Amino acid sequence: MFSRRTLLSSAALSTVIAGVGLAGCSSADPVDPTAPATSVDQAVATRVVPTAQGEITVPGTPQRVVMLNYALTGLAFHLGVPVVGATTEASDVATGEPSEFWAEAAETAGTTMLTWTVDGFAMEEIAALDPDLIVAGGVGLPWVVATDNHDRLSQIAPTVIVDKSLTTWQEQLEFMAQAFGTEEAAPQLVTAFEDRIAEVRAAITPPPGPVLAVTFSEPTKPYGFMPNSSLWQLFDQLGLDPSTVAEDEGLEPYTPGGDMFEMSMEKVGELADQPSLFVCGFLNNAATVESVGKDPIFSRLPSFSNGHAYDLPNWAFRADYDQTLAVIDHIAELFG
Repeated sequence: MFSRRTLLSSAALSTVIAGVGLAGCSSADPVDPTAPATSVDQAVATRVVPTAQGEITVPGTPQRVVMLNYALTGLAFHLGVPVVGATTEASDVATGEPSEFWAEAAETAGTTMLTWTVDGFAMEEIAALDPDLIVAGGVGLPWVVATDNHDRLSQIAPTVIVDKSLTTWQEQLEFMAQAFGTEEAAPQLVTAFEDRIAEVRAAITPPPGPVLAVTFSEPTKPYGFMPNSSLWQLFDQLGLDPSTVAEDEGLEPYTPGGDMFEMSMEKVGELADQPSLFVCGFLNNAATVESVGKDPIFSRLPSFSNGHAYDLPNWAFRADYDQTLAVIDHIAELFG
């Protein structure tokens, strides 16, 4: 059973946010997700953010932010940013709901969920929200779509793209805090995370290593994690001995700079023969230990034969801050 954290619900996160000077509040004031974030630069009308697309001039204190990556939106709420619009998790869907981790904050902020496709964003819908800052990019398809449409987005409002090279939420947090002018919030969020890592690492007995995590876009299309992936690094921090098979075999990511390698079914027995294996679907719950274990190839792997195959939530491969904390809780439940 996965541990579910809601945005700003845990004691640790309440402490973090209470210490951040948002909208001129004291530490005893309630947090208002719709209130504009403040920083030492509150009086500054604009700031300049260096990006791969050049230096972007943005509002000193943005009031109406549109987030064009579902996976980055939780961080924006943690930084106290007024998010008026956010894209759905998956592309090419008719509707979408906020993440369970920031649904309450989105309701309070009146956040509009925006649809998008593999080719672009709903420009008219974005423009109708009258944003003063657009934040897009991140890992995977959202970065591709954002860079392809950067010029059009910039005609609506200053557009900052989080580069695909920033694969962990910590890197994304630091960059976004600079763009929003909420740099004082980032260290406190990181400290809360590191404290939880240390607590769980000391309390668990890791499974036999090395361990590999595999996600499935389709039943016969498994992907393994690369050392640059946030999940690989999280496992390493928790003492789970993540597999170095990608480096050992000289495997290339499925897309340049990507965080996963594609694994043909013919190669599963060779590449996924680690003592322990984690399984999840990619943006869906189709792949589980139970379902994958019915495959004659996977069922013969040491991890399945010896009872060391474990489920992960479907968003674990590219988890944001709240999802990463939930993954840590899940690991604690499995091995504590």
